[in-house]
Amino acid sequence: MVDIFVYSFASVICVAFLILFTKPLHIHLTAKGHNSSAPQRSHTAPTPRIGGLTLVIGYGVGMSFLSPDVFEMALILGVSTIPVFGRLRRRHWV
Repeated sequence: MVDIFVYSFASVICVAFLILFTKPLHIHLTAKGHNSSAPQRSHTAPTPRIGGLTLVIGYGVGMSFLSPDVFEMALILGVSTIPVFGRLRRRHWV
């Protein structure tokens, strides 16, 4: 059971560092417009907005270690969250 968490966490860390170190290659695609007049803005430089990718990959890696019965339930849970995150993303980018 601990292996699931260790491998999931390790994959999340690896993907997060990959995103961080490749920032110059994808920042023009992954950063939202950097308007200085936005009151909620806290970053002083364009910041990649693809951190959720690390969570999806960690979830997938963790699922690969599950038994078939638990895997099926985790898959249903994962698929059921897609509309929620899709809606949040659309509202946020508009």
